[in-house]
Parts: sequence; structure tokens; C-alpha cells
Amino acid sequence: MRTGFISRLLGKHDKVDKQVLIEALLGLAEERDLLSLIFDSMAEGVLVVDERETLQFANQRAGILLDFDPRQCIDKALRSFLSNEDVVRPLRRSLRSGESIENLDIVIMVDDQPRAVRLDATPVSDHRGRFGGILVFLLDVTEAKRGEAERREARRLSALTSLSASLAHEIRNPLNSMGIHAQLLARRLRGEEDREDLRTVEIIQEEIRNLNEKLTGFLDAARPRRPQFDTVSVHDLIGETLELMRPELDAAGIEPEYFPPTVHTTVFADRIDLRKAFVNIIKNSLEAMPEGGRLVIRIEVESQAVAITFEDTGSGIDEEVLDRVCEVGFSTKDIGSGLGLAQVDRCIREHHGQIEIESEAGQGTRIRITLPVLTQGKMLLEMAMPGSTSGVPGRSDEAAIER
Repeated sequence: MRTGFISRLLGKHDKVDKQVLIEALLGLAEERDLLSLIFDSMAEGVLVVDERETLQFANQRAGILLDFDPRQCIDKALRSFLSNEDVVRPLRRSLRSGESIENLDIVIMVDDQPRAVRLDATPVSDHRGRFGGILVFLLDVTEAKRGEAERREARRLSALTSLSASLAHEIRNPLNSMGIHAQLLARRLRGEEDREDLRTVEIIQEEIRNLNEKLTGFLDAARPRRPQFDTVSVHDLIGETLELMRPELDAAGIEPEYFPPTVHTTVFADRIDLRKAFVNIIKNSLEAMPEGGRLVIRIEVESQAVAITFEDTGSGIDEEVLDRVCEVGFSTKDIGSGLGLAQVDRCIREHHGQIEIESEAGQGTRIRITLPVLTQGKMLLEMAMPGSTSGVPGRSDEAAIER
């Protein structure tokens, strides 16, 4: 398919100086190479197909998306190298009607993986204004589609969370009223000789407390409180947590083996949320060791972070569900709420930390939490605020470790 300039030039070759003709053709070749380089660097696939359904140009991206070699397919019919009818059919329709194609989304296979591709086609004319074919653009929109789906799912979950939280509040109000009346009834029955009725009321009170605790946990997960960050000693916080859990540890007959840090280390954290996360982890360990076992807690200080490890000898977690243990609502226990580790994961992410869980059925579980030390935590929190630039700083935080 000659351009108008080349056609006119060759038509007058006997009147044009040979050197001028050579220089003109060399110039055109250089421009063609430059254009090919530009087109091959584009993120979009580009094709030019003439009115005879023959390929006249294709860049490398088009070849990758449609699985053909552009260099080997020039001047070949579309059907000879394209087998996907979802691509060929609309292109042929556009060539026959001369109409454009706008934002046509199709699914194609690239490296054995499905990819969403947006196809646009525009009619092109030759130098005389006659229809000469179509210019086709292909854009991989897989990630955009995936992001759009994730945003829709996030909005759906947000609406569901709000609805569920409202429902939990509606349940909690009459539940509190039931608890008050059960308490009054228990006081009245304590003076009676028949202890069976009193025991029944005490069971009702216990179940009300259990249900209230589950509602509280659900509301904390659905509408978490805004963290109040401050300087917190990791060693002191572990001490507070163990003291809080002492009755349950004693009842289970487990004495934790605690290895404190070699240097006093502080983090920028919400004391209440972080302590609640530690409590949830220890409770999970106790529930996994109903016959007793070992619970090891270790704090290790790194250059810019502090690692807190909880390791137990409990029942462990099956490998096939290990990746799901931090999902809201997922639980490996028959009566579990599925909120404990989900709240731990949320808390650690809010503190710009990381959580790693290693486990094997029958071999126990190891949970390792890594938190940035004091100045690192402050900088990460500031960068996460609106209007700031996100990133991971690389400054040393030796001043945050008091020897």
C-alpha cells in the first residue's frame, strides 16, 4: 500500500535527479524505522488493516496480545494468523461497513492466562479520501477491571458491614435488658431454698455474657476505634498482657516461657489495640492446647524493627486453610467467631507492621509480628496521612533503642 508521496515520486522518477531520489527514499526509511521504534514502545497494540482484510502494520504489543509475529504476517489475510473470532468478527464488520468500534471489551488468552482487552477501531482514508481500511488499538485492561471489581466488592462489604453493625446494636440493646432482668431474678432466687431455678438463671446470665462478648468482638471488627498512637515499651506491653491473661494461663496449667529483648525497645503504637492483638494470639494458643503444652514468647530487636514471636505446641493449622486464617468470619473452630486473627491482622497493618504465620497440623503454630521501632513508626504513620508522600524510609533508628 503506497503512500501518495511515494506514488507521485515514483511516477516522476525520470524527471527527478537520481541522488535526490536516493536521499528521499533513505529519509523515508529512517522515518519508518523511527516510527516503528515509537510504536513498538507503546503499551497499546496497534494494527493497520486495509480494505482487503490484509495486515499492513502491527507493532510488537499487538503481536503479544494476539499471539502472532508482526514481521511474518505483513500482507497476510487476517484469518490466516488470527483464529479468535471475538477479534476477527468485529474487525471484518468494521471493514465492510466503514463504521468505528469504540470500547469493545473482549477476553483473550495471553501466555495461557485470560486477559481483558479493550478494542477500538477507526476508519482511515488514503490521500484521495477513499476508504483504505481501519486503524486498530488494543489496550490490556485486565488490572483496571480487577481493580474495579475489587472496589465494587469493597463497597459491597462496607455496606454489609454497616448493616451488620447496626443489626448487632439492635440485638445488643434487648440483650442488655435481658441481662439486667436476669440479674434481678437471680438476686431474688438466692433467698429461696430451691437452687435449681437459681442455677437455670445463672446459665442464662452466662450465655448472655458470652453472646455479649461475641457482639463486642464483632462490633470492634466492623467499626474499629481510631488508633491512639503513643510511645509504647514492647517489653512492658508483653508483661501487661501476661498479667491480664494470668487466670486463663493458670487454669490451663501453662507457664509461658518469655525471652525479653536484650535492649529496651519502644514502638509508636496504640497500647490498647496492640495488647488486644497479643491477647487474641495467646487465647488461640490456649484453645489449641486443651491438655497443656508450651507457649514461648520471644522479643528480638533488629536494626529498624522489633520482632515479637509467639510459638505454641498446640494442634496447629492445616496447610490448605493457613492462608485464610486472617479472613473475617473464617474459623477452624466449631464455635469460633472468625474475628480473632482478623483483628490481629488489621491491628498490625495499622501499625505498618507485618504478621507471618507458620503452622502444621499436629505440630503447633508460630506467629511472628514485626513492628517498626519508634522513629520508623512515626515516619510511616506521617507518610500514611492524607497529602503526604508514601514510601519506605531508609534512615537509621539507633536513637530509638535505649541501651
